Amino acid sequence: MTTDKPPAGKKTFEIDINEGHFPNEINTNIHNHTDTTIVSGKKTHPTSSKKFTYPRSDFARDFQTYGLEWTEKELVFYFNGKEIRREKNTFCHSPSPVWLSLAIISWGGKITDAIDGTFMEVDHVRIYQRK
Repeated sequence: MTTDKPPAGKKTFEIDINEGHFPNEINTNIHNHTDTTIVSGKKTHPTSSKKFTYPRSDFARDFQTYGLEWTEKELVFYFNGKEIRREKNTFCHSPSPVWLSLAIISWGGKITDAIDGTFMEVDHVRIYQRK
């Protein structure tokens, strides 16, 4: 998520192309960080998430390709060249940074010393803009 303010009239948002979980789970998320509310005393924001599990896969064995086609009208998510999700774009209408992260967060599961020595290897990141 960016902490920069969006242009006037635009919303602050986050698009997770893959907030995955080892070894075979993909989570795509669209977060609206502008329209927050208080629920049970906690600040929350609208989120649309979809999970995809590939039971016979181990994503760490080979490189995988994750993609997002982001237009004014829709967000289309891809995994290894195949479309896995398509959503209407209702608020992602300003520039946004690209992040690659190895965040370790407790909601993803129990954190143990088993993570020592693990890593993420990225071959390349490509960003295209239509003319």
